[in-house]
Amino acid sequence: MNRRTLISGTAAGALASALAAGAEAAPGPAQGGPATEAELAALRSIADAVRGIGSASSGPSLAAIRTPMLMFLRASGKFPDFIEVGSSIWFEVYDWHVRYLQPFVLARTPDNRYYTIQVMGTTSVVLRHDVMADSVLTPYDNR
Repeated sequence: MNRRTLISGTAAGALASALAAGAEAAPGPAQGGPATEAELAALRSIADAVRGIGSASSGPSLAAIRTPMLMFLRASGKFPDFIEVGSSIWFEVYDWHVRYLQPFVLARTPDNRYYTIQVMGTTSVVLRHDVMADSVLTPYDNR
């Protein structure tokens, strides 16, 4: 069990406990009493939030680095070892890992100048502070 599962499970458990404690205090439909509008509204908002978690349109994506990676794949037959990006793209890759609960490997380049984050197990996305925030530079191999 990883840290995110434990924390999200704990948060969900706390929410369920709070709802159960509220249900014990005031009789609801399960106990024979009518549910209040406030309770129904709270449950609807929770249900909407849970439905929104799976929507494909929300959250960060890897679209900015996907096209250069695919071009490199077609040309060389493998994914690139490195792709250098600006800060906005790098944080979008980081947010993608967090959003989809993917483990991320953060490191520094051998010369200790730039931060990297590993994507798809093979490609390191290098944060270049000296380029425009939305820049995606040409991917390259370690050779």
